[in-house]
Amino acid sequence: MLNLEINNFKINKLPILTLDDISNVYIGKPNLCMCGCSGSYFYNPANRELSQQRRGYDITDNEISLEKVTFVWNKLKKATDIEVVMGSDKEYIFSIIIGRKQYTLYTI
Repeated sequence: MLNLEINNFKINKLPILTLDDISNVYIGKPNLCMCGCSGSYFYNPANRELSQQRRGYDITDNEISLEKVTFVWNKLKKATDIEVVMGSDKEYIFSIIIGRKQYTLYTI
């Protein structure tokens, strides 16, 4: 679990994370609705149960992708000017925009 005291601002380096710290990622068009109509969510298989509890319904097998989770994680590790969309004691959301894509990572 991360221990950051940040909320809704930019940082220049992603905090140290492991794959176990990541619940899911989003890849989509920037600055649009994130309900899934402008992009897709992909879930870490290691945190499937927790993610299902958070969203309130089952995650299907085609939403599970360690490959996509790792892809977004690697994009954020290399990025600067990362937006912290939300912060709390339990979870953080980190987001970047590269070209016509938004990459967002959700922690547990």
